[in-house]
Amino acid sequence: MNGLAVLSGNANPKLARNICEHLNVPLSDVLVSQFSEGEIRVEIKENIRNCRIFVIASTRTGHINDDLMEVLLILDACARASVQDISIVLPYFPYARADKKEQPRVPISSKVVADMIDKFNPAYLISVDLHA
Repeated sequence: MNGLAVLSGNANPKLARNICEHLNVPLSDVLVSQFSEGEIRVEIKENIRNCRIFVIASTRTGHINDDLMEVLLILDACARASVQDISIVLPYFPYARADKKEQPRVPISSKVVADMIDKFNPAYLISVDLHA
């Protein structure tokens, strides 16, 4: 599987390792840390230029906003690294329950998240737990 890279943040490293083991590819080295004020920092530690990228973007209960921001920053780093294409494995889609306008003056939060992800023009988005 030459030219394939699998990246993951801190949300579910076990899932990412299991996927890589099944595919017999190494998990790419990604540094995800926080600055002292809580902002997230992402650095991809290896060359992924012209690779087909799979981002394992699990989100966990209780930290969904941090996990989502981490995923978005990883996607941005990939896009800036001139990758061939990006596929996202997102088992739980954040804010999927807010998929329609229930009343006036409320956002459609799942649409906001979808628009943020769509900015990176992913080849595929794989999700298994959609509300609607």
